[in-house]
Amino acid sequence: AGPNSRTGKLWKFYNADSIRENRELIIHYIQEAMEIEKSGIKTSSIDTKPKLPEELLAYFRNDSLFKKAFESLTPGRQRGYLIYFNQAKQSGTRMKRIQNSVVKIMEGKGYNEF
Repeated sequence: AGPNSRTGKLWKFYNADSIRENRELIIHYIQEAMEIEKSGIKTSSIDTKPKLPEELLAYFRNDSLFKKAFESLTPGRQRGYLIYFNQAKQSGTRMKRIQNSVVKIMEGKGYNEF
């Protein structure tokens, strides 16, 4: 899991044989998860909404329809864009990324959607 991951680990099964081979361990993990759920333990959460870069705030001030479209995105889609925008080190790059994302945001699509 990376610094922006929302989940920890994933165990994929590609056939029934791998499930049968790992039966005991699977049962153990399920029982462990049930105990954690019953105990009420909460996992630490990462910041659910990264900061809004100044370039995006400036874009919002100049285009209220774009701001409304961005705010209409699901929290996960907003987060994806904010991570993408904030990864740029230079202001010019952040602005270019925002400008290149306008059409998709206006269509209600997430950063990784086509």
